[in-house]
Amino acid sequence: MEHSRRPTRCVTVQYTLKLLAAEFGPLMTSEEVARVLKFPTVPALRAALRRKRLALSPMDMPGRKQHLFATEEVAHCVDSCQRKALYPDDAGDESLGKETAM
Repeated sequence: MEHSRRPTRCVTVQYTLKLLAAEFGPLMTSEEVARVLKFPTVPALRAALRRKRLALSPMDMPGRKQHLFATEEVAHCVDSCQRKALYPDDAGDESLGKETAM
């Protein structure tokens, strides 16, 4: 009987980062982040950020009206949301990166 193992956190984040960086580069706009995280609108994304529902911090850049997000940070957010959905019984963030022994 073959046992399935969860991928380590590092592997999934690196894969997600690779995909996002290939499409968006090192920085993502609010519109891009909203699309990747499946928010219906940018104001919905901003509301989630204000309510601290996402582990993302927009970067303010002088001379730019819109906020930008580090693609790496978005990849970590996607991974965290995915793991919470797939493994809701995990006890905290520290255990997410460890493989389970079968």
